[in-house]
Amino acid sequence: MSNKKTYSKEIQKLITMGKSKGYLTYDEINNALPDDITSPDDLEDVMDLFSEKDIQLIESEEE
Repeated sequence: MSNKKTYSKEIQKLITMGKSKGYLTYDEINNALPDDITSPDDLEDVMDLFSEKDIQLIESEEE
């Protein structure tokens, strides 16, 4: 995934939700990620993107 790549609708929705709440759970991410995100490098790129957007990643909402 390059920095200029147009992100899928699923990832854009996650970014919007994460910015609204300030965090995303791993379950939310796993359930919403498109099927074409399969390699560890792609997954790391997505996680880095959330970090760049100041979206925390948490285990569950009950933390």
